[in-house]
Amino acid sequence: MKSGGNIKRDPKAGVLVAATTLTGTYAVQGNVISAHAYDQITLFCSWVKGDETSCEIKLEFSDTAAFTNAYDQIVVNTDAAGESTILSRNYTVDTASKKFILNIASQGFYFRVKAKATGGTPTGTLAINYRCDTVQKGG
Repeated sequence: MKSGGNIKRDPKAGVLVAATTLTGTYAVQGNVISAHAYDQITLFCSWVKGDETSCEIKLEFSDTAAFTNAYDQIVVNTDAAGESTILSRNYTVDTASKKFILNIASQGFYFRVKAKATGGTPTGTLAINYRCDTVQKGG
C-alpha cells in the first residue's frame, strides 16, 4: 500500500510461543521467524511468575533459517574510565507476573527468542506473540 511517498507492508504477526514452563538455562522458545523486509519487531510477552526469582529473555538474529550464524543483540556498556564493553543484551523481569512489550529494530533476516528462569525452582511460564512491521521510503 502506497501513501504519501512511503511504502507500507502489511504487518506479519502470530504466536511465537504458547505458554511454556521455563528452565534454568537459556533455551529457544518457539519457532524461528523470518523478518525479511521488516524493520521493526514487537514482542508481546506474558510471564506468570512461579518459584523462580526472575525471567531473562534475549533475542538472536541470523542470516540463515538454520541459525548457522547466530548474532546476539548487543548493548555497549561504558564505565567511569571511558572503557567500553560489548555485552549481549538480556531483558530481565523480576517482579510478580507481568505483561510487557519489547520493541526491537530488526537486525537480521531471521530471529528467535531464548529465555530462562533464574533463582529458585523454575515453575513460571512465558508466552510470546510477535508482530513485524515496516515503513520504507518509496518513490
